[in-house]
Amino acid sequence: MKHLIFSVVLFFFSVGAYAVDNVPGRIQAENYVNYFDTSAGNAGGRFRNDNVDIETTSDTGSGYNVGWIETNEWLEYPINVTQAGNYQLDIRVASVPGNSVFTVQIGGSTLGGTFTVGATGGWQSWTTLSKNIGALTAGNKTLRIQVQSGNFNINWLELKKVSGNSLWTACANENQTCTLNGTKRVRYGAGASWKEATVIGSVPCNNTTFGDPISGVAKTCQTTAASVDPEYVYRFVWLIPTDKLQEYSGSKRDLLLSRMNSSIKLAQDWFSLKGNFSFKTTSVMPVKIVYGLHDSNWYETTGSSVAWNGLNNAANEVFSLHNTFWGDNNHRYRYVIWTNFTSAGAANGRPNFVVLSKHDMAALEINDGSRDSWQQRQVGGLAHEIGHTFGLGHEGDNDNDVMRFGLYDFNRAILSQSNITKVLNNVDNNGFLAR
Repeated sequence: MKHLIFSVVLFFFSVGAYAVDNVPGRIQAENYVNYFDTSAGNAGGRFRNDNVDIETTSDTGSGYNVGWIETNEWLEYPINVTQAGNYQLDIRVASVPGNSVFTVQIGGSTLGGTFTVGATGGWQSWTTLSKNIGALTAGNKTLRIQVQSGNFNINWLELKKVSGNSLWTACANENQTCTLNGTKRVRYGAGASWKEATVIGSVPCNNTTFGDPISGVAKTCQTTAASVDPEYVYRFVWLIPTDKLQEYSGSKRDLLLSRMNSSIKLAQDWFSLKGNFSFKTTSVMPVKIVYGLHDSNWYETTGSSVAWNGLNNAANEVFSLHNTFWGDNNHRYRYVIWTNFTSAGAANGRPNFVVLSKHDMAALEINDGSRDSWQQRQVGGLAHEIGHTFGLGHEGDNDNDVMRFGLYDFNRAILSQSNITKVLNNVDNNGFLAR
């Protein structure tokens, strides 16, 4: 940062014509037309001979960046919005101390609220901040970067036209927590490298949770709206306790999540084959992740029933995130919850739900081709538990029924005619079945 020892001089200049940047498009930080700077001279000594500080950047694409940015300084850029619509604003920044704050304005209106720059690990260690800024009208405009708290560098900013369901908004820097309201898509990474998940509640923004999408650079978490669930469908949730975050992260988490989604489709196909009906889901890959508020021991031991604590606590937490509750007589969803702790198994209520607990997670991790392959054991267990949500008990015409012991030999399991009749005659199943 530049400091004047004997006096403070403020510089406010219009620097003449520079090309108008078309939007959608990228604007290089050094191509300003007006500026306000608090110190004399170009500390970086590159590109221009005024009082804005410019240096050569080692960021991808090379070129220059504006640096030595002080509190209350600003830069202005002429833009031409060629397409009216909703926009996302991306800004490429770096900072050593962090805690830097700025806004981006057009016509005196702030776009997307306040941008906060965290410590990125170096003056040339770059990260991209992104915000949904809403709608822009077409035409010529002046864009201003207004600094509230300095100590950061800017390489470029980019305005991208996006559809209403593709707007990404920053929610946390790396190693912070992204707190959500309801269900959201969350992505973690930087630049063009991201890992995504559908999350309910909150999520730690770090490599442990998502895996590292791009090494050696500071990363952020961003959110966008998840698709709205239709009514009368099954919601599938994976509740991960705090002590299992590291164990179930990165590539292992992605593998198990993929297997969960695959097992749902296999179970749907099995019910269609055996019973000429199936169950409706929220989407093709419906499993959403909840990063739990407690560790495994809390879920297992909190409450009055050792056998059912895990199930009760998991259900209560998932219900609260979906704004529903035990005994809701107007249930429009059924819940299937995978957990990483011990629970007694399934329960049936309003809204109907089941919990697949630690032994079911172990089944997902089987990697051999034996009779107890993950498909055999997991899909059998899933079909069995979904049978409970249909109103079935541990019953059936013979032991090969999936509601009895057939789940352990799923390839040969049946669904007894008596159970098919019970499912189809149960009015509580109306709307949830696909036929």
